[in-house]
Amino acid sequence: MTTHAYIGIKACGCVQAVVVDDPKYPKDTARSVSDFIKDGLTVERVTMAVMREKLKTKCQHEQKPVSDAR
Repeated sequence: MTTHAYIGIKACGCVQAVVVDDPKYPKDTARSVSDFIKDGLTVERVTMAVMREKLKTKCQHEQKPVSDAR
């Protein structure tokens, strides 16, 4: 049973990326974590419960302005 995941965290502290740590696919997991790092994210290994909790919050830090349609 998979019990952990890796999360990629932006500088503002919000989660941007997730990969489940599945022992059946170690190379895929490593590739995803490597991509997170290349994208400048901080990586943490967390339990599935923690991951679910962190994903409940949507990032409010990088809101794009709404264009004026006039």
